[in-house]
Amino acid sequence: MIEYILTPILGGVIGLGTNYLALRMLFHPLKPVYIGKKQLPLTPGLIPKEQERIASALGKSIADNLLDETTLEQALTSDLAHEKIKEVAKEIIFKYYQDEKTFNQLFEELQLSESIDKAIEKMDEQMCSQIDKYLKTADIGEQLFAIAAEKITSKLNPMILMVANPVIASAHDEVVKFINETIQERSGELIHNFITTQYAETKEFTPVELLKKMQIDVNVEKICEMIVEGYDKVVHNHSKQIISAIDVEGICTEKIRNFDAAQLEKIILEIANKEMNSLVVIGGVLGLLIGIVNSFINSLF
Repeated sequence: MIEYILTPILGGVIGLGTNYLALRMLFHPLKPVYIGKKQLPLTPGLIPKEQERIASALGKSIADNLLDETTLEQALTSDLAHEKIKEVAKEIIFKYYQDEKTFNQLFEELQLSESIDKAIEKMDEQMCSQIDKYLKTADIGEQLFAIAAEKITSKLNPMILMVANPVIASAHDEVVKFINETIQERSGELIHNFITTQYAETKEFTPVELLKKMQIDVNVEKICEMIVEGYDKVVHNHSKQIISAIDVEGICTEKIRNFDAAQLEKIILEIANKEMNSLVVIGGVLGLLIGIVNSFINSLF
């Protein structure tokens, strides 16, 4: 009679013990165990041993299924994100709109002077280069000569026009050549002087002074809407580059890889401790049932 009681109890204890040991062996030992120079099998535990592979697999899974391009784009362009952008934009607008500092002082305060100066220089070079390319193909001299000739001949009477037409025609090539050469020689210098002069003058304005000079009425809400629209366009048009720059897979993989084994165990147990305890209990219940069945079968023979 005792064996009918002891066998199920022993089966339950064995089931509890084996499941508990199996779950412990997922994490422990945390480091390899050696006897002499020989490493014992099953050390370290499965998760510490495979942490590199687990980190890569989890990083890829998170990037592909949880924080993929569509999900991140939706998050970046959500209503909450828009509200935060507007909130920050309003703070900046009110701060600098009421500020009496000139743009030059603001650039220096924000340590942007050098960057903006370089950007203006680059813009200057690009504009001069583009205009130079246009002038070489546009034949401005021909166009100006035609306009001037038409204006002159329209005011002459027919008798004088008979004399003037040959003179105008004979001067055509030289005048067109002179105009084109002059424009090409001077255009770069004129554009450069214009840009540098305007930039130097603008830097001495305060934001309020510049807006008044340009006769622009500051509508904060409209400006915020424009900022949000521009932000959304950038996100939609360059989402792949943004996601690539964020590198969700790389960040997650590196983070998990750098966890020590004890920290990784703590995180997993915080998430699945209840379920893992349930597995131990289920092992005990199955052991108990197997013991009962075993006792019943033995009683038959």
